[in-house]
Parts: sequence; structure tokens; C-alpha cells
Amino acid sequence: METKSIVRTFLYTLLFFGFSSVLFAQVVIPKPQHIVFGNQFFLVQKNVGIYYSSPDAFQAALILQKKLKTYYGCELPVVNSRMPETGISMEAPDAAMPMSSREAYYIRSDAQTVIIQSGSSAGFGNAVQTLSQIFSKQGIPMVKVLDAPKFSWRGMHLDVSRHFFSVSFIKRYLDIMAMYKFNRFHWHLTDDQGWRIEIKSYPKLCQTGAWRSGSMKGPYSDQVFDTKTYGGFYTQSEIKEVIDYAAALNIMVVPEIEMPGHSTALLAAYPFLSCRQKPLEVAKAWGVFEDVLCTRDTCFQFLETVLDEVCRLFPGPYIHIGGDECPKTRWKSCEHCQKRMLQENLKNEMELQSYFIKRVERYLKTKNKSIIGWDEILEGGLAPEATVMSWRGERGGIEAAQQGHAVVMSPGQPCYFDHYQDDPVYEPLAIGGLNTLKQVYDYKPIPALLNSEFQGNILGAQGNVWTEYMETEQQVEYMVLPRLTALAEVLWASDNSYENYLQALALHFKIWDRLGYHYGKALLGSTLKTTPGPRCGTLRVQLESDTIIGRPVFKTTTGFAEGFKSLIVSADTVIEFGKIEHQKPLHTFKRCSLTLSKASSAHIQFNNQPDLPYNTGGSFTLVDGIRANKPRIPRQWLGWQGKDLEALVDLERNQSIASIEIGFLKEESAWIYLPANIEIWTSVDGQKYSALNDIPRVHEDVFKVSFSPLTARFIKIKAKNLGRVPAGKPGAGSPAWLFCDEIIIH
Repeated sequence: METKSIVRTFLYTLLFFGFSSVLFAQVVIPKPQHIVFGNQFFLVQKNVGIYYSSPDAFQAALILQKKLKTYYGCELPVVNSRMPETGISMEAPDAAMPMSSREAYYIRSDAQTVIIQSGSSAGFGNAVQTLSQIFSKQGIPMVKVLDAPKFSWRGMHLDVSRHFFSVSFIKRYLDIMAMYKFNRFHWHLTDDQGWRIEIKSYPKLCQTGAWRSGSMKGPYSDQVFDTKTYGGFYTQSEIKEVIDYAAALNIMVVPEIEMPGHSTALLAAYPFLSCRQKPLEVAKAWGVFEDVLCTRDTCFQFLETVLDEVCRLFPGPYIHIGGDECPKTRWKSCEHCQKRMLQENLKNEMELQSYFIKRVERYLKTKNKSIIGWDEILEGGLAPEATVMSWRGERGGIEAAQQGHAVVMSPGQPCYFDHYQDDPVYEPLAIGGLNTLKQVYDYKPIPALLNSEFQGNILGAQGNVWTEYMETEQQVEYMVLPRLTALAEVLWASDNSYENYLQALALHFKIWDRLGYHYGKALLGSTLKTTPGPRCGTLRVQLESDTIIGRPVFKTTTGFAEGFKSLIVSADTVIEFGKIEHQKPLHTFKRCSLTLSKASSAHIQFNNQPDLPYNTGGSFTLVDGIRANKPRIPRQWLGWQGKDLEALVDLERNQSIASIEIGFLKEESAWIYLPANIEIWTSVDGQKYSALNDIPRVHEDVFKVSFSPLTARFIKIKAKNLGRVPAGKPGAGSPAWLFCDEIIIH
């Protein structure tokens, strides 16, 4: 039966069963394709049971039994038979309601029965998760649901190498995933900072590789370390325990064994696998390291033995082999790698990496496994049957899809949940960036630039959780929730609105409180936004907020002022703002210092446009009154990679000026450098310009020139990019970034 016919049958039966034709406010996340409620309730009590006639329903029946006991206090019996007159029945779909996909399900409940139909264990599992979200004190509400997912790959990732987490927490993480219908758990088990999976053939991988002698503390730029031994690993029995637990939740576990880069922990245990074959320590710092796996045959033989054990442990069809951020420095000076290039007629080290990945793929195919790799595996030529996980934006995913490869989209923006979810000033230390709940919700896994003929190659998307700055299990939860639920909507629902989603999310906060989950509370605050004022030297200020919870307000000396009403400011101002409910603050109020100058709201014209993603606010970013904070977030900066900043500032009219100040950023770990030099010219007519000489650096990242008052309307600024990252620095030889945050003219 076609999908339209199924939906028509579904809707026609609603009136017969007494269901309201009006959809209730959404309560289920992700929103089902079709859901309507009636006005009766099925009472959960000891004299009813859970009956299953389909063997695919058994695990879901046990999960439902547990959820019902937790909520209602009744442990209903699970019975392998058809349901009598009353009870909960889990059964195969009938002819009138065929399933549109293997994960689809159908629920129909009234005062006497709860009927769940599906053709697979995954479908039954999805139905149970939906049902558990609508439990109420009165009982299970009268409901009718017809549902199926939009994408087949609905993934969440967890890095356990930077910080290690217990088996009990992994199960808790899987529970959260299952609640929101994720079906792929990408388990990042090895990296420079720790090897976390027992390999019996090579015990030193855990004896040595699972432990480091210290860890980085605080921001990367501080380069501060403790001296505490840190580590841990999962035994093979624990790995199996997690796999079995995930399988019961219909989640496939995809292990990642990093190669050929990000292998310091492996090389610390077995140094002979590196090009230099010298002793190494398990990495204490975060980042990318030049020692990588060599391409000698002995290295591949070692990896094949490791992969043999990995393949025996993990029943799923995929092995993730990483393939990202592999420096070629060691390969360029390694006689064995250079010999390999000659033997294989490889033009460069990019092709050598491709050879490495293809050779591993060929071996894994003999084990009936397919490889997944980060989008760097495209470089030098993609392995024939590889699935690509696109993290450096969407370009790699588009390229792979056009080549006919399966693709999982996981771009850093907005799918990296290690990035800040709110203003960093008010959030725990994170790696950087900003991915808000709304940005995640608005994400479209199928790129707009991908032609329709290739869109079927996009399997879905994944949220990635790198744990350099997540030392505790509570912090992982905090960074994942609520953004995980927004991604669930992206991957499952097709016609929801952000406002409806927020209504449901407010209810889920209460569920999480009951379950003891830690979660981000950015929704309980608001965001200050400045826009151009009516003239140069002024700014318009108002608040942005998801208003489903509370009301955004400015805090003033006389009380609260409505945050939706804009303010015009013309002098340096400190503003406090947040949200209230019943005249009480919902969360800590934020403070923002606005720096006003004659340049505020001025029009700026660039010769070189800033580069993505550091161009989101346009030229107004440099005259918006907000001095950027550290750590950096994209909306506060404009960035140029390998290019100069060349700006023409128009003050609208001739004015007397006596100083020009420009803020930049130095962050060498991210390839960001101060300008090599700065040149400034002034003009009254935009035709004839006079130069200002000797622009000194007055603070760590601020350049300022003061002079005798002069009259000018136009100010031309050129900040020269450093060019290339210096030797010995991260990213050496790559185009350097130049970051600017504000131009202040007095």
C-alpha cells in the first residue's frame, strides 16, 4: 500500500475510534509523522499484561515492562501469546496497516487495550520509546500513532580516549540515545591520549597505551598540565556487555580504531610501528601529532591482527578507521614510506594515505566488514566502497556522494556537541565554537548544493562528542542535552516547527529532572543582539530568546524592562539581561559591556571578504560595540585565511577624530596570528588620503594609534596577514588566519 493510502486509512479510522481531529500540543520528541489523542485512558494495573505474538517484540516488551514499573510501580507480566480482551499487545502489522519501513510502527490505544504493531524489533523499540513519553498519572492516553524515520543513520558519537567513562555511563548514554530514537553509536576507542579496547594479542596496548602521565588543564593556549596518571580501558567482556545492551535498544555500535594518524597511544606501546621507531609517551596534550603509523608491511600485519579481534567483537557491518588529521612529515623523511611510494607508483604522500586506507579496506572486506572514515580519506583517492563521514563542513560529503559513496553528515557546525551551546562567559570551558540549539534544529543533512540524483547517498547525520574538555560523565550529559533532541528532530521528523519542538522540550526538562540527567539551560536565558543604530555612534539593542519558557527582560535600576523593545544607546553601557517567570529570574542574568565610538554602526566596505565560518555577522561585526571574548565564538569575529584585511570605514559625515583602535586575536594553536603590520589612512572626501604612521600594539591583541585631532569621514585600514604559519608551529606552512573583532574611533 502506498504511503498516501496508509495515511488516508489512518485518518479515516480516527473518527470511528473517537479521536480528536485536532492535534494536541506536541509532547513526543522526535515528533511522530502522525499522532492524535483521544479523551480516554488505559489504566496500568496489576491485572493486565504485556502480550507479544511476534518474536521481534520480545526485547521491546521487556523494556516497556521496566518503563511501566518505573512510572506506575506495577510490574506487568510479559506473556508470549495473543492478548485476551484487555491488555497491551505487541504484534505483527495487519494487512490494513503495512509498514513503510523496517523501523516504522503503529500504536492504537483506548480504555481497554494498547495495540503496538511493527515488522521489526527496531520498530517495536521505537514504539515503546514514543509510548513512554506520553505516560500520565491518569494512565496511557488514548492515542493513535503512525510513524517512521526520515533517515536510516541517526548517530551519536562519544570519544572515550581523551576522557574515559564507565560501562554504566555508556549504558546511560545509550538509554538517552534510544529515548530519542538514535540507532548508531559511534564509539571512539583509540586516539593519541589513550587506547581503550583490550586486544589480547597485544596486551601492551592496554598496559601502556591506556595510561598517560598527565592531562592538559584549562585552555589549550595555556599549555598547563597536571601530573596525575590517567586512563582506563574496556575488557572484551565489557565491550560485549555494551554491544548486547545496545542491541536490546536497537542501536548498532560502530567502533573507531584510529589510523594512520592519532596513533600516539598505540606507538607508545609498540614504538616499532612508527617511522622513527623511537620511544614515545601517550600524549598528555590535545591536538595533532606528527608521529603516525608507518607503511611497512609489519605495520599492516599488526593492524590486521588488531582488526581481527575487533571484527570478532563487533557484529555490525562497519568499522570506523578514522583517517583524519594525519600529518605527512614523518612519511616524507621515512625511507620505508618513500620506498612504498615508488613500489606503488604513488605521486605524493596524499596518495600514500589513500593506499593505506584502501589496503585496510581490502583486508576488512575479507571479514565482511565495510569501512567508514572521516572526509580526509577522500584525499589521494577514495577507497572503493568506503562510507565517508563529513566533518570539515559539507564539501567532503558532497564530493563523496557525487562519486556514489554513502555519506554520513557530521559537520563541525552544527553537529559538534563539544562546542559551546551559549555565551562562553557563562558556560563551562569547552573546545571553542558555538553551536546553539536553534542551529542544530535548523540543520539540513541533505546539502542544498547536492543534485537530487545523489541525495539518496546521504544516509543521515551524527552528533559528535569529543571529550578534551569533558572530564566527567555529568559534563558529557550537559553538553549533549538538549542539543541531541534537536538533532533527533532533524533526523526523524519532517514537518515540525521550532516552536512546537520547544513546547515539548519544556516537558522533557521535567522528565530529565526526574531521571537525574544534567542538561544545558541556555533556554532559560536570552541573548543580547545589537543592530545598527539610527546614525553612526549609536547602536540598537534588543534581546533574542526562545520564549516558550519565561520572558526576556533587561534588568534596570527600577526593575525589569521588556526585552523585546529595543534600546538605543550612544555611550559606553553595561547591560544586564535574562528571563523571568512570575517576576522571578529563571537563570543567572548575563552582563554585556558595550563599547560605543564614532565608528559604531558605520558602513564598512571590504576589498577581501572574510572567510567561512568567520563571516556570519558581516561587516557590522567590527562596529557592533561588542569586544570579543575568549574563547572565541564565530559570531564575535571576522576572519581572513591567507588574506589581508582591507576595510574602508564610512563615518557618514566629517568628524573630529583623535584615536583609532583595532582588536585582533593571537591563538597559534588554531593558526591565528596578529597582523604583520597595520596601515591606516584618513580622508574627508574619499579621494585624497593622508597616512597615519607607526600603529603600535598597546595590549596583547590591540593596536591603537593616537594623534592630534583631525577631521575625517573615511578611514582606510589595511592589516597585513602573516601569510604562512611559521615552521615548528601547529599547521606549519598552511595559510595563517587573521581575526578582527572591533574598530573603535574616538
